[in-house]
Amino acid sequence: MGSTGTGKFGDYQPDTSATRCDESIDAALEDVMLSEYVNLNGTLPSGGIDIRLRPNLLNDRLVAETLAGVSIGNLPTRYNYLVLCIHKGYEYTGTITSVRSAPVPSLDVHLDPV
Repeated sequence: MGSTGTGKFGDYQPDTSATRCDESIDAALEDVMLSEYVNLNGTLPSGGIDIRLRPNLLNDRLVAETLAGVSIGNLPTRYNYLVLCIHKGYEYTGTITSVRSAPVPSLDVHLDPV
């Protein structure tokens, strides 16, 4: 048993059904010290907490939030294409992968489309 191709790269047909909306995201959140979470708790959230991407914009920004709906920071604007994905019905959930309090407080997150 073998392939029926000609042995040329032209035989390869990539899966074109996947889009940028289907990609996972690893990002450092912005404005974490201005977030609702820090305002309520006085500290950054812990690593490993389950999060999601808020389905609507806040001040023209995509917001990451806890599953309880408390904002933890903004996605960098280079991910603004996700607004179109959300309008198509995509949702994004994930976890906080890294928390740093110094020298600059920051949160890294991983988000997957669902």
